[in-house]
Amino acid sequence: MSNTSSQLIKILGEQKERLYEKWEGRLTEFCKELVRYAVEERLSDPSAHNYTGNLINSIVVMMFREGQFTHVFEAGVRQPITYKMSGPTKYHFTVDWDGAESNYEAEVTTNRGFGNADAYEFSHRYKANPNAIFEIVLAYPVEYAEFVENLRGTVGYAAMWEYVRHLSFEKVVSSDDRNIWLF
Repeated sequence: MSNTSSQLIKILGEQKERLYEKWEGRLTEFCKELVRYAVEERLSDPSAHNYTGNLINSIVVMMFREGQFTHVFEAGVRQPITYKMSGPTKYHFTVDWDGAESNYEAEVTTNRGFGNADAYEFSHRYKANPNAIFEIVLAYPVEYAEFVENLRGTVGYAAMWEYVRHLSFEKVVSSDDRNIWLF
């Protein structure tokens, strides 16, 4: 290979790296906005009620570059007041996460852990596509997120889908694997 070819390959590699770094910076801001939007949608939904704070604390957005983990963005809200409810069991809260007295009959069996622990575990076991330059994953990994979305429509998948569809991305892909959205 000639010296000119080597120099050209080096220059192109440097340009590619600068381009990737620029995109990573922009996508980092997008991820921060995405997790903020997911939390706000959950908190502002008049039909939603946060009994323990675990679902909202499980919201996580991750970014990968060429299959390698680069960033994680968590909900960053007030901690859950107790572990996840697990059904079939009735619960009474003198003061729940939303600050109200409430009763709830849990229907979904959980590991009785915490939503932020689910987010952490999910972020460490998710396997990114090594062929994607950038991969962004939004997840609500608690066991009952799909149940809440299907029964009550208060998790925010539909709102998030509409939010992302209006951005200037050409392709949005959804996955049926445990409430994951890939952008």
